[in-house]
Amino acid sequence: MATNRRLRNALLKTLNVTPQRLSQKVQALKAVQPMTTEEGTYVLAHQHRLDLSKYLDAAMLARIGDIVSKLGGERQREPRSSTARPSSGTRSVRVGSAPPVAAGILPPSVAKDAARMSDVYPKLYVLENALRSVIHRVLKSAVGDDWWQKCAPPALKKTVDSRKAGESKKPWHGRRGAHEIYYSDFKDLRCIIIGQWPHFREIFGDQHRLSQQLDDLEHPRNIVAHNNPLKKRDLDRLNLHFGDLMDLLKAKRGLIP
Repeated sequence: MATNRRLRNALLKTLNVTPQRLSQKVQALKAVQPMTTEEGTYVLAHQHRLDLSKYLDAAMLARIGDIVSKLGGERQREPRSSTARPSSGTRSVRVGSAPPVAAGILPPSVAKDAARMSDVYPKLYVLENALRSVIHRVLKSAVGDDWWQKCAPPALKKTVDSRKAGESKKPWHGRRGAHEIYYSDFKDLRCIIIGQWPHFREIFGDQHRLSQQLDDLEHPRNIVAHNNPLKKRDLDRLNLHFGDLMDLLKAKRGLIP
């Protein structure tokens, strides 16, 4: 498939480079992890904080999330040395593109958790934004461009207005997104879907199951958002629901406008 032109143009503008230089950057990513040129462009866009959900469907978002996870896993590995080993009680770990955690500042358990959790955030990022994209596209098609004013619960509208007002006081920071849906948290997305269930029934099928899945995911999502590690059972539950929901969205892609 051809690379999304709008996203590519946005990436060129963000990087302020020529198309030739962008191609070189994508080729460098492909040398690290097998992927297509299209996927490499999207991964690069993700690394530079472009909101992929504005341009890509849920299936492609899931693919990019998997690649980002693998890249993160590769970056965690550090060269082995036959002459130097960390002393007992200290550890250095590389997470994503950040510098290694200084040995001795954090206990080994924190460094170990950082490495273990490094592939969790991309999954939550992809799933949460996939749900935002599905909600926006379905309700925009069914209700119109003003679907937020017509469909969002009053309490959520008030909360989002407050978040946007607070953000406007700090113009030097990046904004969450152009639409109100990007100011909605995980639990808010669940409320919108359930509250507008007739529009989503054909996609998600079982309201009780979906509600239980999203309820199960809200707790680990909040733990990760506050930079705390997940217990194994929560991590297993997250991986199970992530896989099931992304498979569902992929299977129902034809029903999503």
